[in-house]
Amino acid sequence: MTKTLELKKAVDSPFANQILGPLPDELRRHLYYTLGHHDQHNRPSYFYRAMAMAVRDRVSEHWLTTRERLAATTDRRVHYLS
Repeated sequence: MTKTLELKKAVDSPFANQILGPLPDELRRHLYYTLGHHDQHNRPSYFYRAMAMAVRDRVSEHWLTTRERLAATTDRRVHYLS
């Protein structure tokens, strides 16, 4: 599965949509409350930060389940740098 499809699947998660609002509403919420930008003429970098936070909120559910699944297995992993 490509990274774009994985991200779309994570963003469209039913769990995320139950806990969080629609993505545009979450974008506005992060702009207003998290970043403290109340005007309508924000720089693109503020929209980028707000979007990154909104997507992270949705993807973090999958990060947690993957981490728990990997911790529960007895498989060994090898990490290397090339």
